Amino acid sequence: MLVGVPRERMSGPLSPLVGVLLAILIVAAAESGLESETARPGCVVILLVLPHLAGGLARTRKAARGRLRALVAASPAPLFFVAVAGCGWRAWAAQRFGGEPTGLSFPGLDVLVALAPFGVLSVAAIDASARLASEDPRRRGALRALQLRVLLLPALPLVALVFAAVLLGCNERLLLEVTGVGLWYALFGAGVLCALTIALPALLRLAWSCEPLPAGPLRTLLERTAAAAGFRFHELCVWHTGGLVPNALIAGLLPRTRVVLLSDALLAMLEPRELLAVFAHEMGHAHRKHTPLFLVMSAAAFMAAELLATAVDPDGGLLALGLLGAALAAWAAAFGWLSRRAELDADLFAEELTGGSGALRRAFTRLGAGGGERSSWRHFSAERRVAFLERADIDPSIARALRARLRAAAVASAVVFCVSGALHAKALLAAVPAERVVVELRLGRHARALKLARGSDGLPADADRLLATLAAAGPVADHPDRRGAAAACRSHAEGALEGQDPKAAGDWLRLAELAGDAAAGTYAQALEWGSKGRWEPARAAVAGEGGSLARALQRWLEEAERGRAPAPQ
Repeated sequence: MLVGVPRERMSGPLSPLVGVLLAILIVAAAESGLESETARPGCVVILLVLPHLAGGLARTRKAARGRLRALVAASPAPLFFVAVAGCGWRAWAAQRFGGEPTGLSFPGLDVLVALAPFGVLSVAAIDASARLASEDPRRRGALRALQLRVLLLPALPLVALVFAAVLLGCNERLLLEVTGVGLWYALFGAGVLCALTIALPALLRLAWSCEPLPAGPLRTLLERTAAAAGFRFHELCVWHTGGLVPNALIAGLLPRTRVVLLSDALLAMLEPRELLAVFAHEMGHAHRKHTPLFLVMSAAAFMAAELLATAVDPDGGLLALGLLGAALAAWAAAFGWLSRRAELDADLFAEELTGGSGALRRAFTRLGAGGGERSSWRHFSAERRVAFLERADIDPSIARALRARLRAAAVASAVVFCVSGALHAKALLAAVPAERVVVELRLGRHARALKLARGSDGLPADADRLLATLAAAGPVADHPDRRGAAAACRSHAEGALEGQDPKAAGDWLRLAELAGDAAAGTYAQALEWGSKGRWEPARAAVAGEGGSLARALQRWLEEAERGRAPAPQ
């Protein structure tokens, strides 16, 4: 990007990307227990109207309008936290739309529903901010449309991942393999991200209302300069922003898919030679490989943070989430530092490519006219960048020092990426044998699970117990499908209850649950409650249930309550 601040400020201090990451972190915190035990989904509706109420208040108080507008723009994340932690929205979404538990967090419809209030709150904040930004309805509409398109981009990876998960779910065995084995899960996620990276330029053109730059002298000038510099791209586009954003950007790692966007406001403000300098700046990002640097740095930061969180809090509790939150803040600070200096590096490249014509500085002077443009998370102000180029002209060591710092950041990022990636790969590979045993149990292939378990270390305690119950039952066979496996496990559980062996009955019920029998899981929970003397919830869990197994469990609960049946040990 050339300049990151439009003539009308589009959002609060948080970018849409950071906002989406915060929303995901909030949902993860809820999964770790930081949420209300009682779901109140109706209360979320009240939260959804708060941005507009705050916007209405801001319109009546002109003196504080700027501060209130910033507050409205930054409101989605804190309001979403209230919806999740205070109203139990995530738990409600998981209960209503969640599928069968897989042992790994896997995105599905419940994830989209859980995040839906954040999307609605973001749209409401955008609309309320647009109403505060201008009295002109057409300008408000243009600003609203622009911000919605910008918000759409960071949401695309999550939607694509969920869509890929839904497609994967069409094959039950493949779904269980991917969700049950961490290595396959990691490869699946990496594949989706690679596909998104390749498709990003096309998605960007579609989401951001872009069209090819018309043929003419300007396009000819830009194409000739790119050919001379050895810069290849798929398309050079006009980015329609309603005249709000004087900006340019490059998208795509591969030359065959790469696109360069020049906004309508930028084309209207700059002369051809100034536009050429801006185009050279975008070529600088590709030539200096800034995008791969950002990707490696980000991946290294989050992989290292996950390793640290796992080491400190293996159960993934609130301490681990706190560390991940701190890592997100540290990444945001490091990314901003790196991004601002990458922009200066691209400025230097543009100056070198255009022969120090001063066109880029003139472009910055035009873009920064009025003095309202300030440094942001990803960009220094136009004034500071012009000053940097002038100092670099006088003292070339300034440019060398900048590029040395970027090289050092690249080397450090690559080292952390390789080390943390190797540690992750080692842990994933070591876990495969034990995870495969659990997958076979879920597939109902009990004989194969017992065979694999003989050569596996590190099995979870509950899986080890279930395997012992299988082995004690004598010869076992692989069932042709999960339904058959669940039925066989139910039969064993009923026999164990009639033989007054509730411990074995509970294990057989858990095996049936693993094979996809949700009712068996309910019966196992009732059995566990009964063993702890919690008779009321235990009876309620099986009340009205039909079938011989349910009746056997009801009889056992009655006898256990009277003190005649043994409790599981």
